[in-house]
Formats: sequence, C-alpha cells, structure tokens
Amino acid sequence: MVSLNVAWAERAIVAIPQNDPEAKELEAQYPGIHAAMWSASKTEPTRQMEADLPNLWSRLENVYMAELTESEIGALTHFYRTPTGQRMIKGLYENVDLTDAVATMAGTADDAKVERAVDEASEAARRKTVAQLQANPADLQALVAVVSVDRMKSVGAKVQQAMSDWFNADDSEGQKKIEAIMTAAAERYIKDREARE
Repeated sequence: MVSLNVAWAERAIVAIPQNDPEAKELEAQYPGIHAAMWSASKTEPTRQMEADLPNLWSRLENVYMAELTESEIGALTHFYRTPTGQRMIKGLYENVDLTDAVATMAGTADDAKVERAVDEASEAARRKTVAQLQANPADLQALVAVVSVDRMKSVGAKVQQAMSDWFNADDSEGQKKIEAIMTAAAERYIKDREARE
C-alpha cells in the first residue's frame, strides 16, 4: 500500500505542470525539474507513511471491530489471504487514476470538489478491478456465506473513509520536510542547469 501511495504521489507531482500554469512555465524553463524534485524527495513520504502505519491499522481495527462480528472478521481475513483477495487489493490500488483529481486539486481550493474527484477515481477503480478480477468462485462463496454483499459494501465505504482520513490527515511538520527537500532539489537543479548553459 505504501509503495502504491508513493506511486500516486509521483504521478501527481510529475503531472503538476499539466494543471498549474506556474508549474508549466517552470517546467518549460527547466525541463525535468518536477521529476528531479520528486526524485530527491520520494524517500521522505515513504518514510512518513511507514512510520504512521500503526495509526492506520488502529483506524481500520476500530471500523472492523465496530461493524463486524468475529466470524465476519475471520471470513474477511481469510478472503484477503486468498489469491482472489490479493488480486482485489492490488487491483484497487493499481487501477486508481488520480489524473482528474490532481487537475481538480490544482484548479481549486474547494475540498468538497477534490473529495468528489477522489471518490470518482476510487469508484472507477472498483469497477475496473471487479471487471478484471478473475475471481475463484470458491473464494467468493466462502466470504458471502458469512458476510452479505450489502454488509461488505457498507463496511467497505467506512474502511475507505478511514483510509482517506488517514491519508489526508494534516501533517504540517511532515509536509514542511518534504517541501524543504523539494525546494532544495529545485534550487540545485536550476543552479546546475544554469551552470551548464
């Protein structure tokens, strides 16, 4: 999950010049600067997310414990360990295309619009994942024998919200570290480029 979230962040950073006029101008003047900034800073978001994983696990545990019985939790745990469950988890992350969400973020400060764009990307990823799943019917039957589809949808929405809240939690200190690394990388990139010219 961390590596996929970092991959999303990379796509977002590299795509900024397509959605932000100032970034587009900077990229035109210094081609490759956004990729260089990402390259210099990418280990920091990974470190921060990995350090905060216990917080995510706690949030998810709270949702599961509040919403599911012990037997339902056991059935879900078993399902997620099956090849079908593993493909589903992987697909849900790999199929998310945040291009429109990134464009929305660059164009507005309206959190509701950004949240809608992320929700739309998540829903599209779910549909694509289900279409590609190649599920083993026995894996699914074992799960739905214990947890109804409607119940899974309800809990899934709450899990997604908990993950979204975790991912979007305010971490101004962590953001400052990443921004400082990116700023220093941009300054080095510009200095090196100007020295070559």
